[in-house]
Amino acid sequence: MNKRETICVNALLRHLKRETGAVWSISDDALDTRYPDRRTPECIIIDRNDTAAVEVKALKGPQDQSDFFGDLKYLKRVLAPQTPGHVIIGPPYDNSPRWDPKFIRLLKADIERVAPTLQPGGEKGYLNIPRRCRVVRANERGAWASCYHGRPEPLRAAGELVSGMYMLIDEEACASVDSHDARHAFIAAVTSACNEVKNGEADVWVKWLDVWPIWRLPRRESSVEVIAVWGAFSVPAAVNQTIWKAVQDGKRKFDERWANRHILLLDSQFHFTDVDAVKAVLGDAPQGDFAAAYGEIDEIVLYWDKRIWPVFRKSATVSTV
Repeated sequence: MNKRETICVNALLRHLKRETGAVWSISDDALDTRYPDRRTPECIIIDRNDTAAVEVKALKGPQDQSDFFGDLKYLKRVLAPQTPGHVIIGPPYDNSPRWDPKFIRLLKADIERVAPTLQPGGEKGYLNIPRRCRVVRANERGAWASCYHGRPEPLRAAGELVSGMYMLIDEEACASVDSHDARHAFIAAVTSACNEVKNGEADVWVKWLDVWPIWRLPRRESSVEVIAVWGAFSVPAAVNQTIWKAVQDGKRKFDERWANRHILLLDSQFHFTDVDAVKAVLGDAPQGDFAAAYGEIDEIVLYWDKRIWPVFRKSATVSTV
């Protein structure tokens, strides 16, 4: 068990002692060592008259949130330049850091280019990110340039320089041209592409450079912090998905009977998985459906607010948690 899992199990031991009056302890029989080729619970806990197999599963939020923050931790290391210092980069808010390896290599190369030119704690610089998209004409009348993202501000200036209505098919993030030079280059590129479409050219693409701000901080470590925002989500759906996945993952550890009682211990690390929320989700399953869906799990308890909370129990459980 890791440190966090050990904290959870020790809390369960204290809880059982308060509830039953008996002293519970972790068995010295390490299941993963004894059965290296089988899926086993975290541990067996025992008192003088009873045994329980315990599996710990963390409630960390929905899978896409876990992937998002996992990517941020990965990027902090993999994007680190050779130049000493902690670097911060600011991609557009709608450009998720779920980037493919090719883009990560491109981004790392540009960080290596820019980082040495920055003074620690000084002015920001800019990364150059190549972008391109198709341009089509929507109407011959008017003077307008728009995009999938609702006509960002730089396109207003481009719209004043063209004849007709045009659309940028930018299915990825919105153009990020915050610097003076990047903004003027973007307007010129869009205007030129719109004029090519007007003159009858087919399959016209506009190319430009997004600019992402980059700062270098006076720290010894070499790492990159990506400023990013995880998208909005439905709280009830996220809670249901989080709990359901943890229960199903825990169920796999109880394919066979390991002890008198099988206890799934959920470790709440997601803000919205408090005791009331977990009870509400698990309480929606009738006893019969619970037994069919969750197999050999006898009891589910929650580690939340530094204590153990019983949240579900099969009616046929031998003892009360």
